[in-house]
Amino acid sequence: KIKRFFAKVFSAPEVRYVLWSYLAVTVIEMTNSGFVSGLTYPYRHPLAFLCAFSLIYFTLSLSLLTIRRPGVLLLVCEIWAALAITNIILLSYRVNPLSAEDFRILFSVLGIITIYLTIPQLILICAAILTAIAVMVLAFIKLKSKSKNMKRAVITVCAAALVCGGAFAASEIPEGTILWEHGQKRI
Repeated sequence: KIKRFFAKVFSAPEVRYVLWSYLAVTVIEMTNSGFVSGLTYPYRHPLAFLCAFSLIYFTLSLSLLTIRRPGVLLLVCEIWAALAITNIILLSYRVNPLSAEDFRILFSVLGIITIYLTIPQLILICAAILTAIAVMVLAFIKLKSKSKNMKRAVITVCAAALVCGGAFAASEIPEGTILWEHGQKRI
């Protein structure tokens, strides 16, 4: 009975996306600040964790709106993995994590990239990009389309968007308001 219960619970894509989002944020924090620090991150920084978790969950839930759900989900996961790896590489050279400014100056960096990365590293990065593209093409060809319950998908995506927006809105509450107490946000 227990096995059947867990099989039924984990067959819902929303449950799997929640677990993947939690795991992604935890692993990213482990790579940034260590094993124990990564595991305790949701408890030490609940609002920052909620922002990261809800953003990843929202992007994963967008795949529910497509017929080619497995391929789109793989694409979203590859994008998040690429961003995480890029952030890890950047943090090995500087203190600031990946930000929107990095994307703005992306093309001007191409001329000086050999200062930060060696030629073998650049070759490996190109090989990884080509492999990711090949995996995506094969995924879209080989993976079966999933029947979709559009009403449930829209409700899930809207709920994820609301939670994500609420988390980011809460992170912008100015200090000194009723939601602040002893220098810490109460939410």
